[in-house]
Amino acid sequence: MKPLMITFALLFAFGPATANACAMKRVRIKAKPVLLVKMVKDAQKAEKKGHARNAIRQYERAMNARGDIKLKAKAAYSAAKLHLAAGNAERAQSRLEKAVTFDSRHAMAHAVLAKLLAERGEIDTARVHLKKAQANGAEIDAVVAAEKAILFATSTAFLGL
Repeated sequence: MKPLMITFALLFAFGPATANACAMKRVRIKAKPVLLVKMVKDAQKAEKKGHARNAIRQYERAMNARGDIKLKAKAAYSAAKLHLAAGNAERAQSRLEKAVTFDSRHAMAHAVLAKLLAERGEIDTARVHLKKAQANGAEIDAVVAAEKAILFATSTAFLGL
């Protein structure tokens, strides 16, 4: 009701051109999620072809676009996986944190983030993410890898190595 009243107010005050511009802007906002889906699909195609840099670029564009939060979390997680494969743990951690921020129930992002944090010595934070991964049904292999990393980090901290 409010947008309709605003459109009529603009129509009355400034004429039909301004009202049409407002109507067009509403249509553009509705079209954004389709663009997000296309960006993620393009990134997946690039990843399958082995073009990691291009795929990362596409996933990161999708992370910053407007649209579905779960799809943005998927894009952030996929970018993190590619960063890990390239050996860039800092960027991977940043993307995983974004994925968890977008969708707090993204189990695999929690599991991989727990493993990364444990490897960096942030054991308490890693345990929190591990619990969230288990609660949200992460794949068993990822949970076991995170648990091993936490146990290893805990034992090395205990032994003072």
